[in-house]
Amino acid sequence: MNYSKSNSDIHCIARALIIRDNEILLCKQKDKDFYFLPGGHIENGEKAEDALLRELSEELQTFYHEDISFLGICENIFDLNKEEVQHEINFIFEVIVSDNLNVSSREDHLEFIFIPKEEVLNINMLPKDMIKFFK
Repeated sequence: MNYSKSNSDIHCIARALIIRDNEILLCKQKDKDFYFLPGGHIENGEKAEDALLRELSEELQTFYHEDISFLGICENIFDLNKEEVQHEINFIFEVIVSDNLNVSSREDHLEFIFIPKEEVLNINMLPKDMIKFFK
């Protein structure tokens, strides 16, 4: 593995844990075989909570939230394409949404789906350590 000495290779990502009727909203790139919590990169100078709300508004057709609270951090280091180490710090927020949340994607490469909490353990969810926030 090639480790970089530059901190610019560490990705800061804000992610949403959205639970509705004992189901968790997950995101998937259509050409990949794994799921992840919705959200995205935090831009330089942007607060994590603001980045999350921006990303959710960009990705979902309709997004309104009622409350948001910080849950914790999940660090993930993985081998990307067997050539490069990817390092990310995930800021996890619980987001309470209105019942009329439209989970249709605004982006062609993404899809969103509610999955029952008990089934999340049986799917390819990344990063795997994220599951500790589902309890």
